[in-house]
Amino acid sequence: MSEWAIETNGLKKSFQARSALDGLDLTIPTGSIFGFLGRNGAGKTTTIKILLNLLHADAGSAHVLGRAAADPQQSIEIRRRIGFVTEDKELYPYMTVEQIIRFTRPFLPRWREDLERRYLQLFELPPKRKIPDLSKGMRSKLMLLLAISRGAELLILDEPTDGLDPVVVEEVLRELVSTAASEGTTIFFSSHQLNLFHALGTGSPIFTHTFPWSAMALAAVLSAILFAAAARIIQPVDF
Repeated sequence: MSEWAIETNGLKKSFQARSALDGLDLTIPTGSIFGFLGRNGAGKTTTIKILLNLLHADAGSAHVLGRAAADPQQSIEIRRRIGFVTEDKELYPYMTVEQIIRFTRPFLPRWREDLERRYLQLFELPPKRKIPDLSKGMRSKLMLLLAISRGAELLILDEPTDGLDPVVVEEVLRELVSTAASEGTTIFFSSHQLNLFHALGTGSPIFTHTFPWSAMALAAVLSAILFAAAARIIQPVDF
């Protein structure tokens, strides 16, 4: 087993005259939870597409689970061993919850029916309901069920909690931490919401465009935010 679940070296990607990635270096330990934080347009989704060989880098290299992401044959093996939740949460609209699960299961020899049953119950997903009739929160939960149940060694989640209400976000984050702890799954997720990383309690780098800050810098930013929030709460009000 590779020491690093994800490793990139000098990753560069430009779209016409705009640089999306400018020499990105990442090393994500196997079995860890890694938050990829940055504003919209910072290059988070571009990085994920390169890791999945859906996009080719202009320069540099990327390895996932010890395999070269840019190699066509090795990328097939990578995709067999990972779970991926897309930002847009698209699923076949003509299927119900149980149909999409039944459709997905045969393609994945490592599918875990015990995890399927657990998350179907835990997330309170209605088996007979069609995909378009699910709320955004329910669709996110269904995507997570499909990703986790495949017995993945690595989960790559692109904005998994975007648009969800705080209660659902807390539930999803709690399950991500539980999955990492109980299954040894590496979790790599991107977000533009700093509070997610605080809720997870991970030492995550801040990714702003192509410059990852250290965990110490993250702690300093969080402290500043909490201090500012406290200052607003205790600010005197004139009646």
